[in-house]
Amino acid sequence: MFSDLFGGGRGAAPAGGPTKGADVESSLEVDFITAIKGGTTRVTLQRNQSCSQCSGTGRIPLQGNPVCKRCNGTGQTRVSQGPFNFTQTCPECGGTGRAGEPCKACRGTGMVAASETIDVKIPAGVNTGSRIRLAGKGEPGRAGGPPGDLYIVTKVRPHPVFTREGDDLNVEIPVSVGEAMNGAEVDVPTPTGTVQLKVPKGTKSGQRLRLKGKGVPNLKTKTPGDMFVTVRVQVPSTDDPEALAAARTLDRFYRSDLRRNIRL
Repeated sequence: MFSDLFGGGRGAAPAGGPTKGADVESSLEVDFITAIKGGTTRVTLQRNQSCSQCSGTGRIPLQGNPVCKRCNGTGQTRVSQGPFNFTQTCPECGGTGRAGEPCKACRGTGMVAASETIDVKIPAGVNTGSRIRLAGKGEPGRAGGPPGDLYIVTKVRPHPVFTREGDDLNVEIPVSVGEAMNGAEVDVPTPTGTVQLKVPKGTKSGQRLRLKGKGVPNLKTKTPGDMFVTVRVQVPSTDDPEALAAARTLDRFYRSDLRRNIRL
């Protein structure tokens, strides 16, 4: 409270002096694969920028630049609040120390609305809630102060094939009854390309197999996670008598009741 009253404290700018602009936060929807592999996205920002007519002061000096009578050219005025006295930016001249009138272009605010198109680099491994800092792309500073920063918060769109858990990916792959029983090598899509996965002989539906290092790069360590492949055994949809007879033949090879553990 005391540092607010007196304008002191470490890192505080002198009253009426240059002030850093505020940081700004914005959201950005990112494609699932771009979030994993990284990339560049072009975005258009709607934000304030320093008014060029008054150089961000909000005031247009009078001809001859006469000294502001209220602050005697210091750009600061003293204000009493109870037992306390403290300084603030002169409301008459906006801290310039010069007499003038409110800028018509920015209505005395020192800022005008503008749009800017920039390329945003998406680091590999971002997830929903990740923050990307763009230095100097926030609100403009006051009285010549530096601009603030822009923080982009990412929201990753769902993918029709992959799901994500931390740095790991999950995918479901259908296999035939014969591939599950006899074993096979099947194609599995990954963000970096298709790979061959060995399905062991006798694999059951719902069994999970791991592809090491085929997940998402960690944002800090850059080490990729793993991909877990869930095998789904697909039964052919057919009324062919031969297929139905083969299914009845298979039934004879079950050595116990499949539903023996499903009891109330």
